[in-house]
Amino acid sequence: KEWQALGVVRAIAERPEVLVLDEALDGLPLDQQARLLRMIKRMKQDCSMSVVFMSSDLDQVAYIADSLGVMSASGHLCEKGPTLEVLETPRHEESRAAIA
Repeated sequence: KEWQALGVVRAIAERPEVLVLDEALDGLPLDQQARLLRMIKRMKQDCSMSVVFMSSDLDQVAYIADSLGVMSASGHLCEKGPTLEVLETPRHEESRAAIA
């Protein structure tokens, strides 16, 4: 798990225009997840970095994302919009199921 956290830190340190993270924090201790989330959010704001953050942890998504896309079980985008709007009032059946 240390290598996993180090990989995220190294990716952030490169200051890319777009940072893609797919379940990058999954399985890390909660304190490391929180620290990395704060770092990602700070870099996103300070460096105008775009972040594609794929996660099934909706608390992490709510903290990091300005907009949210929900994928269906078949892999299609079934809903997208401002994060809080999608989380608070999901319109699609699969979104409601994922958020419940």
